[in-house]
Amino acid sequence: MHEVSTGNGAEREKTEANAATGHVIAVRGAVVDVDFAGHALPPVDTALRISMQDRAPVLAEVQAHISETAVRALALQSTAGLARGVTVQVGAGPIEVPVGEAVLGRLLDVAGVTRDDGAPLPDDVARRPIHRAPPPLSAQRGATRLFELARFLFRPVADIIAQRQASAHALMNEANAAKASAQVERDALSAEREQLATQRAQALAQAEADADRQRAALLAAALEEADRLHAQAAADRARESAAQAEAASALAVQLAVDIAGKLLDRVPDSLRVAAFVDGLADGVRSLSPAARAGMASDASLQLTAPRALTPDERAACETALSVALGSTIALHAQVDRALIAGLELSGAHGIVRNSWRDQLEQIHTGLLRDDGHTR
Repeated sequence: MHEVSTGNGAEREKTEANAATGHVIAVRGAVVDVDFAGHALPPVDTALRISMQDRAPVLAEVQAHISETAVRALALQSTAGLARGVTVQVGAGPIEVPVGEAVLGRLLDVAGVTRDDGAPLPDDVARRPIHRAPPPLSAQRGATRLFELARFLFRPVADIIAQRQASAHALMNEANAAKASAQVERDALSAEREQLATQRAQALAQAEADADRQRAALLAAALEEADRLHAQAAADRARESAAQAEAASALAVQLAVDIAGKLLDRVPDSLRVAAFVDGLADGVRSLSPAARAGMASDASLQLTAPRALTPDERAACETALSVALGSTIALHAQVDRALIAGLELSGAHGIVRNSWRDQLEQIHTGLLRDDGHTR
């Protein structure tokens, strides 16, 4: 392939060396968009050289300015392998093609490149812009000239045309085959797309149904949990109310017992012991024989009184209890003012109580009962 020239001589080479450069920003078939950011835009119809790594530069022509920094060009050669970012060089002017006697009988393309596999054109062949204005009618000749087609054009051109037609038919057949294959693939893709759409719709419907079931299950579980918590809260409130009522009742009973204790505490000291000796002896007699025998033999018997006993009171207690136990005993006395009044006999085998503290405790327990059940 011969390289296309867009200017003449050293002046053209100097102008191209100083020309602006751009970069490809879009490729759509033969249409190429080029950006010249930082440089002046080349005029419409200006030639452009698009650099290619593995072959000669692609020749293009500016067709329009699409922005302040970019132009749209038409490639006059194949753009296969052309990518964005490729460097573009601005030519010295519009595309020029060779003219004159040297091109008679030769086959040239629109870029002025020879396509007949003949000898290269001379280096000094004249070139003219492809957009040059036609000569005026006054400069044109009206005489008829006869060209020797057999010598200059027919034979080589006929062979070339035949080859080109064969190549064109082959390309058309390949294009038709490729088109048919593409149509088959397109139909297959359409069918696959429809199948995927159907599967997607089914999957969405299934997912929605699953979501509805899960939502219903979660709602039912939430309602059940809410009912359980409501019942538990009601039970807790009931227990709390019962506990508060029981606490209030216990406080009332305790207050009543305390009041009774305060009143009984005013009993004269002379009545706090003597009046309870016989009752304590009767309590000992009510024990089983084995319990009385064990208590009679217990050397650690303890007699508890609300105050210190006088010698007479101590003697009266020992006498009454010895008679009740059927054996002479010696008592160890201790004082517990919480008894208020009365006596209590305790040992290793049991305890006998005859005191107001014991009576008040029994009253307290009785008051805490309601309908025969402890609160």
